[in-house]
Amino acid sequence: MDASSPHDGRPPKGGRPRPHFHAYRWTGDRRTYDREGPRRPGSPEFADNPCTPILIANWLLRPARHVTATFHDADAAVQWFEEQITRAAPGFAAPQEREPERLAAKIAHVRDTLRRGGDAHATWYVQATGYLTLDLVGCSPNRNRSQLPCPARELR
Repeated sequence: MDASSPHDGRPPKGGRPRPHFHAYRWTGDRRTYDREGPRRPGSPEFADNPCTPILIANWLLRPARHVTATFHDADAAVQWFEEQITRAAPGFAAPQEREPERLAAKIAHVRDTLRRGGDAHATWYVQATGYLTLDLVGCSPNRNRSQLPCPARELR
């Protein structure tokens, strides 16, 4: 996890972990992303696969080493997302994906989604066959899959 993360998902003394967001970033070949089998929890490759899972909440089933950063509030998570796309946008393959209005709309959508307790997922083609995914996953509990454990539990 990012050393600058303000919250690592650990519970306050004697309690459950506070709700928080884990951030994930994957860059790779689109053909890797298209291989769905290793992106499913039943696959023997799933835990070590750095590529985005088919269901975004299933990031929580993977070891904590896959977490890029953790945030205790939606605004901090959105700030991370904005920094990531600002840095990556010059490399987006489609010129329209680099347009400031389009980037601002994507950021606003992510902000709204996280504030409502949802998970955010965004993807872009980069360079020739490259692909970038940015994911923000609500945790402790996840809104759609409340039974999933926090990956930070292994750090306790």
